[in-house]
Amino acid sequence: MKKMSHYLIKIVHYLIVIALFYLFYVLAGLFIYGIVLSNVSFGEFFDKFIGTYLSLVIAYQFVKNIKDPTNSSKA
Repeated sequence: MKKMSHYLIKIVHYLIVIALFYLFYVLAGLFIYGIVLSNVSFGEFFDKFIGTYLSLVIAYQFVKNIKDPTNSSKA
């Protein structure tokens, strides 16, 4: 049972990573679309894009550390 829950946690982690990468590609598409088709300045759009992605990565790391605190210190 313990082994099963361990695999379940790993699967959830992989799903979160896949979702983040998918979101990254969606944001990248919107980023390019926004630059090509709008009057928004490059810097402003880039700041929003990077800020959103970094906040998602930080949130993921935070959740990962809560679920698996022993693994957070490993390099």
